[in-house]
Amino acid sequence: MPGGSVQQYRLDEMALTYNRHYGELRLHDEQRIGVTVARQVQARPDSGEVRLTGHESAG
Repeated sequence: MPGGSVQQYRLDEMALTYNRHYGELRLHDEQRIGVTVARQVQARPDSGEVRLTGHESAG
């Protein structure tokens, strides 16, 4: 991995996943997206989550 370790890569992936979820919660809190949309988005794991957890299902 150029310029970094596998451990650092995984930490970066976890940070991006956290930021994604935080952004979704913020959009809901600001009433820019509804509860249904927020739940649908959170139910779908992104590619970073799949790589970190090894599963296709969130949670």
